Amino acid sequence: MLQKLPVLHPLIQQSHRQHGYEAILIQIAQYEIAMKQHQLMHQMNEREVKNYQAEVLRIASEIEDTQSHISKLKQELQQAQEIRNNKLEYDRIAHDILQLEGRDEYEKKITQMRADIEMLKQEKSKQSAVFQNRKGQFGKLLEMVKELQTSISSERESTNEMKNIVLNMDDGFDDRSDEGASTPAAVPEPADVEMEEKDKTTSSHRFSERDDDGDEEGMVEDGEEGA
Repeated sequence: MLQKLPVLHPLIQQSHRQHGYEAILIQIAQYEIAMKQHQLMHQMNEREVKNYQAEVLRIASEIEDTQSHISKLKQELQQAQEIRNNKLEYDRIAHDILQLEGRDEYEKKITQMRADIEMLKQEKSKQSAVFQNRKGQFGKLLEMVKELQTSISSERESTNEMKNIVLNMDDGFDDRSDEGASTPAAVPEPADVEMEEKDKTTSSHRFSERDDDGDEEGMVEDGEEGA
């Protein structure tokens, strides 16, 4: 038994070496697998990056195309709005034109307006003539009033002079009566007093008649102006 032990020992060593070799191979295989996994992951990441970049470029291109399309749609919308506004303006103008009267009606109105203007001119001329006539009549009336006032003043002065003469005559009679004391004072007769009152009444009536004549003349002038 003891003699066989040295023979078994190399076998054991060989087995250990075999196991170590296999373990190393396994580790190498694991490293290779890990490297392949890392390589695959790296490749996958590169593909992901490329896909992401391509997607970014695609999205950017779509955004640019969309913006261009939106700008084009805005222009089309603006043109459509302008066309719509022009159409609405055209419809409004057409409606206003239809509401207007025809040329014949306008000519009739123009003719009527010219006739009215001519009539107003004639009326203005008539009014101006009437105004000038009344102005002249008013001037004549003022002259008549002035003459009447002058006449009244003259009559008043003559009346005052007559009164003064009468008073002087009365004073003379009084002086004579004072000189002849035996002679009784002259007493006016009732007939003389009555005659004096009649003279005063006649004079006042004459003044009132002249005033009435002046009023009648003013009424006549007003009547002529109205005619």
